[in-house]
Amino acid sequence: MPSRPDPNLSIEDLRKRYVTLNEQRISTSVHLKNAEESLDKLKAEARESWGTDELEALQKRLEEMTRDNEQRRDEYERHLAKIEADLADVERNFGER
Repeated sequence: MPSRPDPNLSIEDLRKRYVTLNEQRISTSVHLKNAEESLDKLKAEARESWGTDELEALQKRLEEMTRDNEQRRDEYERHLAKIEADLADVERNFGER
């Protein structure tokens, strides 16, 4: 809600206030334009890379990829444990000879 006019402000004070507010408006407009252009670019990159720019679909894809990576990591860890166990068997069998 706008404040009440101050009758003690001169026309020069009001002009300075206008100039300041106008500069802020211009600056904000430039920032908004840059943000919109950046968003459009990121959306285009997402569509090209992932086939969509919809946030929910991208989040779902990320969750799927995270689950897949966790499964692969677990499988890799099991594989390494098997190799270690096999090596221990070889060392144990070699030591018995």
